[in-house]
This record gives sequence, C-alpha cells and structure tokens, in this order.
Amino acid sequence: MNKSMPTEELRRLAEEFLSDRARVQNDTGSPDIFGTAQVIDCDGPSGSILFTYDTKPWMANVLGTVHGGIIATLLDSCMGITCALHVVGPTPTISMTVNYLKPLPLSGTVHVRTRLNHLGRTTAHAMGEVFFPDRPDDTLVTATGVYSTAAAAAR
Repeated sequence: MNKSMPTEELRRLAEEFLSDRARVQNDTGSPDIFGTAQVIDCDGPSGSILFTYDTKPWMANVLGTVHGGIIATLLDSCMGITCALHVVGPTPTISMTVNYLKPLPLSGTVHVRTRLNHLGRTTAHAMGEVFFPDRPDDTLVTATGVYSTAAAAAR
C-alpha cells in the first residue's frame, strides 16, 4: 500500500475507475448516479482528488433539492474511490458521517473534493466536501469516512 503516488498516476487511475464504473452501470442498467462524474484535478502527494458532478431532476427530494441519500452516496463513492486507488483494491465502507450545511440545487454542477487523511494496515480515513465550482469556500456538505483496507491487503 502506498501512502502517496505521483499526481499523474493518481489522475490516470481515477479516470480509469470512473470509466469502468460507468461501463458496469450501462451493462447492468443500474441507476446512473455517477454518469456525469469527472476528475478535474488531483494531487498525488496529498492524496486529494477533485471531482465534478452534475445533479439531475430525478435526484429530487420533497423540498425540490437533491435528496440527502444521493449526496451521501456521491460522497461515499468519491471517498471510497480515493481510498481504493491508494491501496489498489476494494475498500468497503466501515462508517461515514455526513453534515448537510446547505441544500444542493437540482440540475446544477457541483465539485466534490476528497482527501486521504490516514492510510493504515486495516483502515483508511478520508474526508470529502461538496461546493459550487465558482464558490470553493462556500461548503455545502462535508463528510468523513472510514474504509476497510483488509480486502486489498489480502490480495
């Protein structure tokens, strides 16, 4: 398990992961939650990845904003990808905390920034935040997660 990797390698792995995931969703007909996600920036030494994501009308809750479960899934997936790329294998979620600070509008673009905070023998800790592309200091949602690295280590 590597604690850091070159930025170019992290970007390549992240883009491949999203491409493979989109292919599986298309093949299985599962909901296209990640269909619009793209990697727009990476920093290998810090373990940070910046994703861009378009929200869709079908993601609505009764208040007319993006449903909290969709947001949690997005953050969990982005943080999980960040961990998985550093251990080169699956990293199932052990626990996750999400803080909803402001609502996410429908049919808009948001950015999700993730960072690997700790990579240990059996767990990885990550953080994520959601914000508008033109207002990176105006955080809408934050999350932290703990992911198992045991399956990756056993490979």
